[in-house]
Amino acid sequence: MSKEIIKKAISVYIKEEKSDYAVMLNGAWGSGKTYFVKNELIDYLQEEFNRKILYISLFGISNIDELYNNIALQVLNIKVTETLEADIKSGYSSYTNPKKENAFERNAVTWWAGIINKGLKIIPNHDVVNSVISEISQSKINFDKYIFIFDDVERSTLNFNVLLGFFDQIVDQNGAKAILICNENNIDNEHYKKFKEKVVGLTIDYKSDINKDFDSLVETYLNVEECKRYAIEEKKDILHLFDVAETANLRTLIFIFKRFEEIYNELYEIYLEYDNEKLYFDKLMKEILLGIVGSGI
Repeated sequence: MSKEIIKKAISVYIKEEKSDYAVMLNGAWGSGKTYFVKNELIDYLQEEFNRKILYISLFGISNIDELYNNIALQVLNIKVTETLEADIKSGYSSYTNPKKENAFERNAVTWWAGIINKGLKIIPNHDVVNSVISEISQSKINFDKYIFIFDDVERSTLNFNVLLGFFDQIVDQNGAKAILICNENNIDNEHYKKFKEKVVGLTIDYKSDINKDFDSLVETYLNVEECKRYAIEEKKDILHLFDVAETANLRTLIFIFKRFEEIYNELYEIYLEYDNEKLYFDKLMKEILLGIVGSGI
């Protein structure tokens, strides 16, 4: 299923006035589903809908209180950001008139001090966090403002019955929009089938397309322009090695890019001491890149 179809399917789900289920995005580890969500889907949803995204990884969360606390902190972070942005916007609008330039100069320090002071005042303390957690647990949160994305479902150490109760509360009882990111192949739990049947109304299978994602990953994970050039020039051979190994694991490709750039940075300074014109450097780096691909796979 293409990324555009996935976006549209989720969009239909978000547009439903009343829903009592979650959507699951299922894919193998390293397929790039989390990369897709963070780099494309979240931006798409925020542009299409007037909702804030709450992205929560379930990895390492061992009890329900930790989950509530994680959500509460995300909500508070959104509130802090919105408040500061509103203050900055109103502050700038007060001083954008050229005739008031001197007034701005006189009051700039005072204004920024006020912003910082207010920011410090609204940073959540323990009581505020507990208050927000209480609102969430008592179903008082305005679910229409948010889209929940829960990643690493299969990595959660929470009992699936507990997860079932939590998701049932937010999607069935409160009509919240929730997207669950999961690798079903790594779930070996007797309660999972019941958990899924009760909560998940639509499962979307996500498969990586390393050919289409290659250029995007180059831009994202390689910072040195020369390293980007090497990767693009050797793209055909790199993808051929992945094809021979019968893998399309994007996490492996990201690992390869990071290791290659580290080696490039180390060798660049050393090699130029002996080869100022880079007569052999390009050939050497391309061989090293393909060597890293082979060992990385």
